[in-house]
Amino acid sequence: MAKTRPCRICHVWFPPASRAGDRQHVCGKPECQQEWHRRNCARWHESHPGYDQDTRLRKRLSKDTSAEERTADPLRAIDWDKAKAVVGLEMAVLVEETAKVVVQGARDPVRLQTYESKGVIDKVLPRAARDSVPL
Repeated sequence: MAKTRPCRICHVWFPPASRAGDRQHVCGKPECQQEWHRRNCARWHESHPGYDQDTRLRKRLSKDTSAEERTADPLRAIDWDKAKAVVGLEMAVLVEETAKVVVQGARDPVRLQTYESKGVIDKVLPRAARDSVPL
């Protein structure tokens, strides 16, 4: 068993756990454990400054979509992994988001045209005549 040592947070002497040995730096108090964890996380984020942004961008690129979107979405034809490799992560996200706006802009007039076509069909072919047409 290791000798007692001072906690690096509260500075109270404690005997480290036998399994942890020299690796235990703080006592078992929850507040000391939490502060030790907070400090280690802060230290890690200082040494990996772009990790959070990269993770958010990667998550956005790999966002799963429904089956309906996969079949009707022309953006699925693009190999986004290759796009990321060629232009970089941020530019690939920018291109993808821009393409989504363009695709949505193209779909809106198509939807409007569908509604207008229904009105024209009602005028040209009366409902009774449409019902008698075999399928």
